[in-house]
Amino acid sequence: MKMKLWKLWISGLLALGFTFLPALGQDTPTDTDQEKEQDVRKPGRPGPKKPGKPSGNKPGKPDNNKPDRPERPEIPDELKTKMEAYKKESQALRQGLKDAIGKLKDPTREQVGEATSAFREDNKDRYESQKGLIVEIRDGLKAIRPERPEKPELSDEAKALREKHSALLKSMSENKKNLRESLSKATEDERKQLLENFREQHEKLSAELKALHKEIRDSIGGRPEKAELDGKKPPRRPKPGATRPGNQRRPAER
Repeated sequence: MKMKLWKLWISGLLALGFTFLPALGQDTPTDTDQEKEQDVRKPGRPGPKKPGKPSGNKPGKPDNNKPDRPERPEIPDELKTKMEAYKKESQALRQGLKDAIGKLKDPTREQVGEATSAFREDNKDRYESQKGLIVEIRDGLKAIRPERPEKPELSDEAKALREKHSALLKSMSENKKNLRESLSKATEDERKQLLENFREQHEKLSAELKALHKEIRDSIGGRPEKAELDGKKPPRRPKPGATRPGNQRRPAER
């Protein structure tokens, strides 16, 4: 009897001890594990904020120096007064029309139109005054507007190049149009011949257009020079799908 009680007591202690022991192969969660669990994105929650882009121009990239625009002239006090009066009167007319329509109970579209026409007829003088005021404001702003510099007149050489360019583009457009019309009426064998002739003509016109573009660039001083970084040209961008140095890939956000 004592032996049985002793065995039951030892079994209870062992069962109680194993209950508080952690499972085999599992460690207690660390701070790193908790941070990973918190970093996991859940549906509907925004992801972590990305670091902002550095300010300033990129190295090797020239500054985009835009031409200076003329300063806006100061609006005279008389013109400002007219603008404020026009704005205040417009708000008053709009509110009066809104109140007139608001007096109707469940109005139809026809009733709203009749109420609008009646309000405009009753306030005809005010609307006419507003029209005259807006003309005065427009003329006043036009008078103080700075004059734009006149565009330089093209030289005879530039005009000839522009006409030649327009003629080439027109010829290419007409060739495409004639091809579509001919293909709609041609047989299978005739289509092959038409397409071959079109390709030859199109390649010839494309070569002429390319040479003309080069001639135009040379006439205006050629292509603008790209800025160099410490005497060296900036590296070219990698083509889409090309691996980066060190087999680095852009980290996925999801």
